[in-house]
Amino acid sequence: MISQKRRLAVISTHPPKDSGLGQYTIDLINSLPIKKYFDDIHMFSVNINKNNKRKLSEIDLTNIQDLVSTSKKINKDYDVASIQFDEYYFHNNDLIELNYLNFYTFLSSITIPVVVTLHFCFRNKRFFNKILKSILCLPNVHIVVHSKNHKKYIQNITNSSGNIHLIHHGYPDDITKFSSREKLTYKKFRNENENNTILMTLGYFGEWKNQLNTIKLVADLIEDGIKIRYYVIGSDVYGKDYYLQCKKEIESRRLTKYIILKNEYLSRERFNLYMKCTDIYIAYHKNYENLNPSGTLIYALGAGTPVITSRTMFSSSPEIKDLSVLAKDDAEFTFRLNDLITDGNKRKLLSRKSIDSTGQWAWSKISQKYLKLIQKILYDNTKFPISNKLLLIYPFVNSSQKMTFSDEAKKIVVNIPIFNLPFSSLINTVFFRKANRIFQYTQLYTYLEIQTIWNKIIHN
Repeated sequence: MISQKRRLAVISTHPPKDSGLGQYTIDLINSLPIKKYFDDIHMFSVNINKNNKRKLSEIDLTNIQDLVSTSKKINKDYDVASIQFDEYYFHNNDLIELNYLNFYTFLSSITIPVVVTLHFCFRNKRFFNKILKSILCLPNVHIVVHSKNHKKYIQNITNSSGNIHLIHHGYPDDITKFSSREKLTYKKFRNENENNTILMTLGYFGEWKNQLNTIKLVADLIEDGIKIRYYVIGSDVYGKDYYLQCKKEIESRRLTKYIILKNEYLSRERFNLYMKCTDIYIAYHKNYENLNPSGTLIYALGAGTPVITSRTMFSSSPEIKDLSVLAKDDAEFTFRLNDLITDGNKRKLLSRKSIDSTGQWAWSKISQKYLKLIQKILYDNTKFPISNKLLLIYPFVNSSQKMTFSDEAKKIVVNIPIFNLPFSSLINTVFFRKANRIFQYTQLYTYLEIQTIWNKIIHN
């Protein structure tokens, strides 16, 4: 248990403006009993838009010096850190591998206990798996995942069962469970035809969300005479061209009365209003290996709205798969959506099942699980302090370079991250960590000189 008030550092994107991850972070913080357990909770924002002016407490993932400097401040001023990790921190595909490594540098420079919640969809699966193995070698890092499949996958690729925790994605406690009668009443209020089935998709526009393909499939149903109104709403901040493609598709098929496209990031209140008249929520993302839950999908389940979604590693997880209708391809999606539209009893059954099964996912319950985890790792840290083993933080050992270590050195080296990257043979900065101390050396080094520095610290 936390016997005294602690200081918590939270690292995420700019919350809560136009960001699902930002909203997740704010919901988590607001649900924690802050005054009872924490003296201070401070936000460190990850700068993902280089066109924006840098703000206070903002972290630049492309700047090694900035990362290590921020980690030193976190080590000095805080007792525990919570990192909401999203691979979309890294929007530059050309630098994504290097940015993953920079994130690892930042994480391995933090010596206080850290809880890392993973939000990712595998843009570079092989490379991220390698990073994940290195992260789980850090003795002070605990990983939080959102589903049983997610946890099982990480355990399999890392051969590790420790420090991996399942805490489901939360939904707001104030999301109302809407009955069929309430939905019908609100449809009339919105001047919707009560015989129309209202479909809804919310979230950022982008190829990974698959809105354009979903619009085409729903349009086919409309042209076949199915009575549908389909709302597709979200921000185009990451997909302006993609949003315009969706708009062009709807206009070219003259379906603007039936498929309503809106470029809008919905507030919680607006989300609730739309959910009041939604008969079926659609989250048809075409990436089976996606382990990251859509926040709006979780909200829809929490509201008791029937959901049809793609068959992904997340949606196929044992505790998730029976709460929604799953489709593995376009043909199955079209068939199952049509079946769900025409079968009101099936929608009622799905609604009841999701309400009964997701009660423990409300933020008031999820935040308690986070709090218990923080309490446990703080207690363990006092009982079993971070070991005195040595860690090379930066640069990463290139597998084409020859670096050998004595048997004595290997005994106290916790991790040697090795990656196939085109590093120069000269490195201008070297960072090591030994327990709570960060060692920094700045000049031009060869790999042989790095090895010499390594051995020098070992014998300190």
